[in-house]
Amino acid sequence: MAATKLRLVLNVLVRLFCRRTRTLFVVFLIGNAVVLTTILSVSVLPIANDVGCDTVDRPVDVSDDDYVESQWRIVKLRQILDFQEEEMIVSSRRRTKQSIDDVDGRRRSTGSDEGRDVDCLKLVDVRERQFVAAGWTKAVYKAVHLGRDVAVKQVNFYGHDMTDCLRRLTPWECYRKSAAKIMKEIVLLRELAHPNVLKVLGFCIPNGDSATDEVTSSGLSLVTELGQSLDMIRLLQSSWENRLRIVLGVTRLVHHLSNSPLGSLVMNDFRRQQFVLVDGEPKLSDVDDVELEEPVCRSDDDCTSRHEAAELTLRVPCVAGRCRGYNEKQNIYNAGRHFVSFLLPHGAPLSLRPRVDAIVQAFDNVTWDSSRLLHSLQEVFRLFSTGEYLGRTEGDAGRRPRPNYDRLEHFDLLDVHDYRCQFTVSGNSCTLSLFDDREAMDICDEDRDCRAFVFTSITSWTGRRIAHFKSNYTSATKNNSTDLYIKIK
Repeated sequence: MAATKLRLVLNVLVRLFCRRTRTLFVVFLIGNAVVLTTILSVSVLPIANDVGCDTVDRPVDVSDDDYVESQWRIVKLRQILDFQEEEMIVSSRRRTKQSIDDVDGRRRSTGSDEGRDVDCLKLVDVRERQFVAAGWTKAVYKAVHLGRDVAVKQVNFYGHDMTDCLRRLTPWECYRKSAAKIMKEIVLLRELAHPNVLKVLGFCIPNGDSATDEVTSSGLSLVTELGQSLDMIRLLQSSWENRLRIVLGVTRLVHHLSNSPLGSLVMNDFRRQQFVLVDGEPKLSDVDDVELEEPVCRSDDDCTSRHEAAELTLRVPCVAGRCRGYNEKQNIYNAGRHFVSFLLPHGAPLSLRPRVDAIVQAFDNVTWDSSRLLHSLQEVFRLFSTGEYLGRTEGDAGRRPRPNYDRLEHFDLLDVHDYRCQFTVSGNSCTLSLFDDREAMDICDEDRDCRAFVFTSITSWTGRRIAHFKSNYTSATKNNSTDLYIKIK
């Protein structure tokens, strides 16, 4: 019965589109003009011969229920995107007449959105804009809103997309094409909300009201968290703990893309350039190349991809006319190639290396799915953060200094006797995160430059304590937040 109802809905949908590929449109207002803008193509397959459209054959081995289910995903996708776009348009117009608190409260109460910090009216409060970078379509500016650093994305009038388009179309038509990509980014970033996806703080779709004339001159604007670009050299020089955070965040994202509200998605351009760091956490910032559906197929032969550089062939089954699992495998392969293989193995604790090597191999050969990869990395994180990787017995725990160390409570060696060491988290000193002071003693014992260390109350993102290793112990000063450990010869 449910399948029959879905087929009726799909028949209505097909009557509206009537072709294998139709275009999804968004209506938004800029100035006093109504703009009909293409932002996304969605494949729609007719499911009946009597709807007045060209018939598309479907695989003979697909059941009616599976076929309807695959088409119903498209219906839900359209409903989600249409809802988000309508919300953006209505919200943008209403904000000139209602208080932001009333509207955000309504949206939170309905569960449609967590609220926006910035809209067209509040965009005038975004100050101190500084150019950061520009791509083919967008220009990015660093700005300050209510004391917080934010990123503002707008159409790049001097970018490749605009200059190339102006050879054929008018400036207004070219602007619409570029603005459509930013509109798509607003929709996708909001729908894919996740700790490892850049958070949308607000947006402005100008509507020509006099109250917003001051900001509409800059056109469509997207305001997000401000992140730092991923510098691979700097990452390779950082501590293994920080690199574990990057790999864990990317793996969480891969798992999220495989189980997103829009279905299984693929990042066709899965590289570090698509990410930024926000407070040490990697976040996807560019969704221009996100594909919303898995490839169309008629048989399993259509679901094979060859990666010559890795001498790897990926195969997935053709189910209900789609290559099921294709997007997930592509994301895993690219995440391993651009992140995991470079960042995870080097410097891993000796006892964790067998687990780390198995995870790296699973990424390289795409032998595990995203759920197993995420579970395995979370277990590595647990062993590392709890100190279990040290292999101690229960009786070994505690903060008991060994006989070859003197402990001076509430003393420090601030800005003196610093030296560089491997995997330090600081640029000019030997600063490491440790599970406890006994691990710090073990490291100091193995380092011939270490004569003392300062054990602080500061913790890293895993909850481990920060220690500063020193080449001498003279000139100690009082500090209620640190303890000084001196190695006795």
